[in-house]
Amino acid sequence: MYLYREKLEGKLVKARECSYVFLLIRRFTMEIYRFSKEVGKKIVMFHSDFIMSRIITTDNPVHIGCMHLESNGTIGYHKAVESQLLLIVSGEGKVRGAEDRFHMVSPGDAVFWEKGEWHETVTDLGLMAIIIEGEQLHPSDSMQKKYEVEDSW
Repeated sequence: MYLYREKLEGKLVKARECSYVFLLIRRFTMEIYRFSKEVGKKIVMFHSDFIMSRIITTDNPVHIGCMHLESNGTIGYHKAVESQLLLIVSGEGKVRGAEDRFHMVSPGDAVFWEKGEWHETVTDLGLMAIIIEGEQLHPSDSMQKKYEVEDSW
């Protein structure tokens, strides 16, 4: 979604000699998904007995890491260098996009931020999360959306 803003606050910006200039601002939407057991699919093929919760598929290279935040840990407020999918494995915390409101996350939650989106993660008790970073990530192709949070200017 794109919005036009006057110096980030209004409609049109009047430039020199009465010509008009539009500022094009990209609006981001933080998305929260579930990958818990409850949204998974039971697998019995090959005499198996487990539940698989799909997370993501991609044709592009990705970077996958594990983040360990101790008590009162923070991943500071910054712009996503690439699209990012944060999968909460244990513990709990709070996340936010560009808006000032934090949203609770717990095991089984996956938070998605697009490239260029401002975001932050904090925890009081500590948490462990898997992070997947790369271009062309589309978690909605594989996971059920819990809800989305649109930036509120």
